[in-house]
Amino acid sequence: MAKFFVGQRVRIVRTGFHPELLGREARIIEPFKECRSLAFGSWSGWPLDLKTSDGKDIVAHEDALEPILPSGHTAGTECFQELMGRLNTEKVERVEEAAA
Repeated sequence: MAKFFVGQRVRIVRTGFHPELLGREARIIEPFKECRSLAFGSWSGWPLDLKTSDGKDIVAHEDALEPILPSGHTAGTECFQELMGRLNTEKVERVEEAAA
């Protein structure tokens, strides 16, 4: 599964209530959040820089989004903590090699 973040460009690939948004591109503008409404109950998702045809903000679940990647790039499978842990391990190994 792709990792999403604020500022990322995404494409809407699933929509239940607003078919006019299918295939549209957007940008994630806020961190993942919980939402509540009297009409739909509660849900969670990523706030996007799009509005519905009736002017409401869009908060899409990650199952409805696809990351837009630059040409030649692929989606990462590691989270930030895993990447930093691997980088730190490689740095320690290089320091130990230099000391030997």
